[in-house]
Amino acid sequence: LAHDDARAQQYYDDVRSAMTEAHASLRGILTHYRTPMDPQGLVHALGVSAENFRRSTGTELDFVNELPGLKLSAEQETQVFHIVQEALTNVARHAHAQHAQLRIAGARPGEVEIVVEDDGAGLPPTAGGSTHYGMEIMVERARRLAGALEVGARQGGGTRVRLTFPVHELETAQAAATAA
Repeated sequence: LAHDDARAQQYYDDVRSAMTEAHASLRGILTHYRTPMDPQGLVHALGVSAENFRRSTGTELDFVNELPGLKLSAEQETQVFHIVQEALTNVARHAHAQHAQLRIAGARPGEVEIVVEDDGAGLPPTAGGSTHYGMEIMVERARRLAGALEVGARQGGGTRVRLTFPVHELETAQAAATAA
């Protein structure tokens, strides 16, 4: 049996290229895929997610909502929900945390801040060339909200994921509260 290393290498490169393209397509589909939002809204969906997280991981999770009257569009709710889901999934898979927190609050006037943080192992050192598709999808979702996503070390150890995005209704509500 003759070995044709050059042809074998070309075949391997072709398969690898096809897999990379397929993976990129799948990533695109997942980024754009919209799961219907919980009919009871974002806060309810996040509460259910928090309870499921506690039950499945054994990690304490505080869910603090400083904006109980927050109204978001269906698109905003969907994007926020999926970003939080990915952040909680990362805590469950990688952090080995004892405690985590999910907080919804006002940031600057007219801006919402969603923070997921944990007291776990922190961010792994970046491996050369490794790609974190979940992180890329979270950043893309934040862009769709005209917002920003920051991921970094948490003061005291662990990881902090912070999403901020504008909400015009919040600005109006904050202005009314200030005037009163």
